[in-house]
Amino acid sequence: MISGLEAAYGQTGLKNDFPVAPYFVFGSVALLSAAGDVRMLAHGGVFGAKRIVRHLWRMSFAFLIAAFSFFLGQQKVMPAYMRGSKFLFVPPLLILIVLIYWLSRVWFTNVFKHKLMAAKQTAVLS
Repeated sequence: MISGLEAAYGQTGLKNDFPVAPYFVFGSVALLSAAGDVRMLAHGGVFGAKRIVRHLWRMSFAFLIAAFSFFLGQQKVMPAYMRGSKFLFVPPLLILIVLIYWLSRVWFTNVFKHKLMAAKQTAVLS
């Protein structure tokens, strides 16, 4: 966030040849993640479906950033006929759709809650 402010108030509006927006986007994600970590630690941790949701969004968001960086940010390594193609948006969008699907499935349904209870009962009986 500090780098974003430095870029915003600088003479060129850039810092290290990057505009203001990426600094604020990634800074906001980092601050939200840190706030979630503090909240989780203050409440004694997360278990079950909440833990799976937490892992899913962090893992998938990192994968989404990597896909955007490769397919859209590194077009110079793509074959010449693919550069600038709208099809390069497809892999990151598929990752985003799968991320939303799994987050909603785990968070808003009872599928994993029942499986967790069954696993606990099996562990107790063993």
